Amino acid sequence: MESDNKYFASTEAQVNRLAIIKAHVGGETIVSLSKRYGVTRKIIYQILEADKTFDLKLRRWSSSEKLAVQKLRSEGYTPSQIVKKTGFPLGQVKFWVYGTRKKSNSPKSPSPNRAKNSARKYYRDKYNNWYVWKATALSSSWRRQAKKLNRTYELTPRLIAAWLVEQPEVCYYCEVKITPNNIGVDHKQPISREGSLGLDNLAVCCRECNSAKGSLDETEFKQLLALIGQWSEVSRKSLLGRLKYAGSKFGLK
Repeated sequence: MESDNKYFASTEAQVNRLAIIKAHVGGETIVSLSKRYGVTRKIIYQILEADKTFDLKLRRWSSSEKLAVQKLRSEGYTPSQIVKKTGFPLGQVKFWVYGTRKKSNSPKSPSPNRAKNSARKYYRDKYNNWYVWKATALSSSWRRQAKKLNRTYELTPRLIAAWLVEQPEVCYYCEVKITPNNIGVDHKQPISREGSLGLDNLAVCCRECNSAKGSLDETEFKQLLALIGQWSEVSRKSLLGRLKYAGSKFGLK
């Protein structure tokens, strides 16, 4: 503790104080400054805290300094060589040279493991965070549909996941119990018929109802269910199968 206070009050620290603040404003980290000047991180924190008033002033670099860096760069100097020649912080020099404090502005090459990492994330979300996984899949599908229809889509997977959690575990149309194996999410008024893309137009239903409903709206499909609801299961399957066959035969989906 005493050695820290002695160094903070020493002439060497006062000489380096401005350079430390300037380098920190330019983007250099506390750890890097500690190693460069051979002092503890606590000393660096003390210097930066004591000189907060200098922080805003030092962010306003002069145009002459920027021009000097640009001139050296045009002569073939690298950012590291410019730092040695001018004493400017490396982060600030990179910002003037590249427009960013990163190493360069060249596009980053895709990772060779990108496909494997995507697959891992897919299955990790599917089995560990099912609502997010399902919401992501739904969002991607609806976004593609909206793009085909030249419509704006604004729902995010996070919003859809939060909405899914709050929904009852029964089908909106036939009241069958919903499980992860038979869940479907339907637009009450189909998107193809100017239906809304918001949460207010969504309903959780079973896959059978979602598939059978097709491009019918909510009222039309409920009327169909009411009509065939009193029929036997064999008759219902026969009717739906015939309708599906007729639709494919005449080019209707």
